[in-house]
Amino acid sequence: MAEMPSWIVLKSSQQDAVPLIWTPGWQIVPARALPNIFPKSLRLKVDSAYQIVEPTSSGGMHLAYSLNRIDNDKVDIEPFGLALHSTGPSHEAVYIHHGQWDGRTKPLPASSPRTS
Repeated sequence: MAEMPSWIVLKSSQQDAVPLIWTPGWQIVPARALPNIFPKSLRLKVDSAYQIVEPTSSGGMHLAYSLNRIDNDKVDIEPFGLALHSTGPSHEAVYIHHGQWDGRTKPLPASSPRTS
């Protein structure tokens, strides 16, 4: 199955939940700290996410999340991207579902608390 991008239109309440001040770089975010741009039903399935913030030349930011979901003994990722203009978040964002790229799903490391 090929990658299936899903473009979504953010509600104004979701746009309002996106902070306008970001520190460039990346960090690991626990599911409970994910912004409300993600539906609660999805946040409940996610264990954590990599948050990546990259400034643009026009004063905005590219915001990407790599949602990490543990499924049995494997880690499954679901990318999400959003543009933050200097005036605020874009009204559209994208998920990539059912990707087939190498490394999308990986076995949990033996040291993971979930494997013991």
